Amino acid sequence: MKLRMDRSETLTIFVVEQDGKMVDLRVWETGETDPRYQLHSARVKQLMPAVNGAILGLGDREVYLGWPDLDPERKKRGKTIAACLHLEERLLVQIRRAESGEKADKATLRIAIPGALMVYLPRESGVSISTKIHDPKIRLNLETNVVCPETAGVILRTQAAEATLEQVNAELEKLKNAFEAVEEQEMKTKSLRSFQVEVDSEPTFFTRWLKVADEVISNDLDDQAWAMAWGLKFSHEEMPLEPCWHDWIGLRKKTVSISDQQGEIVVEELETLTAIDINRKGSAKLSVAVIDKLAVREAMRQLRLRNIGGMVVMDVIDKRGSKRTTREVTAARTDDSHPIKVYGPSAMGLIELIRTKRGASVNQLLGSVKSPTACYALWRLSLALRQTGTSSGVRIQGTSGLIEQLKQVDSWKTWETASGWKQVVWEPLDQEEEFLRILPFLKKITV
Repeated sequence: MKLRMDRSETLTIFVVEQDGKMVDLRVWETGETDPRYQLHSARVKQLMPAVNGAILGLGDREVYLGWPDLDPERKKRGKTIAACLHLEERLLVQIRRAESGEKADKATLRIAIPGALMVYLPRESGVSISTKIHDPKIRLNLETNVVCPETAGVILRTQAAEATLEQVNAELEKLKNAFEAVEEQEMKTKSLRSFQVEVDSEPTFFTRWLKVADEVISNDLDDQAWAMAWGLKFSHEEMPLEPCWHDWIGLRKKTVSISDQQGEIVVEELETLTAIDINRKGSAKLSVAVIDKLAVREAMRQLRLRNIGGMVVMDVIDKRGSKRTTREVTAARTDDSHPIKVYGPSAMGLIELIRTKRGASVNQLLGSVKSPTACYALWRLSLALRQTGTSSGVRIQGTSGLIEQLKQVDSWKTWETASGWKQVVWEPLDQEEEFLRILPFLKKITV
């Protein structure tokens, strides 16, 4: 199993690949910051005794702080928020996104900084261990030998059971130092501002794959340090995603074939829900039950790769066997790191499920083939530049939508000036689908 990373100025893409097939995927805009690693200095603007809460000012906005989000030390001051806080008091808080049924983001003093093996709790004490670690010897070993500060605490993830104590304690020290660095910055800063917790470690997305992977492949040499720390082979490649490029392009299509074209699933991502329709080809030799089984497994994989969250409705072929197919869906959810609740089958034989939404879906980040986002268009250009190298002129080939987007984005002029091209030839191609390979997207031309 290989962990592949493509880092560019516009998109950051992490892929788990096995035998040339994508097993898991994360995509986000490179400049986007993870709110879990951001802390904010805030000031108490208003106490609200009626709801036992307070309004905090962050400079450009206000957030709500409730009694449950006070840290244990502050709660010792009294049983009401008015006894624990005072007006204009300055606090270092973390913002958690609004959950279902909530109207706005909320602040919390119970700061939690995630790592690969643990979640560091700088304002709570004690060592908690994941309930998924069942071996009593491993639990006792972790409880006894994890060196946690007296005034802080940790929640050890399942992956901590497979790591060495040296790795666990090293990460704890790393998270502790990163938080203390932010505290020091906050004390020296007079204005209200945000702080980034700088944790120099492996991407947390790869946490659950570190022990089963054997190689890290990246176009960024800075990833070598953490790969070697985990005993993984490191390879530097300019085009790390090329072995699974066909899978990547498949994410841009609504229709996905299964079992050598004997069946297909159609993924329709709408605003309020996602509909998945399973179809069997007329020439198929496999039975309806087998195609349904293969299709729901692929559908669950597509939800994971496309990062589709919210309500999903799946229309299977064999309505009478939908209970059996629902069991396949329930079994397949164990491969997903997002919580999934499965319902059904309904009276009409439909399978319904809810997948926890985390971040934008691939479709929202990249756009469609006919109307791609600027980030995606520039990423495709950067891929081509890696293979093309320097030249005095270029011919840019691609779908009309990709080329039109490139012409419109402000960053295009920066690329053109920096590259020193004397001539640029645009060559739109009349096709609905994107290229199955990166080239020919950009070619050298003689000027």
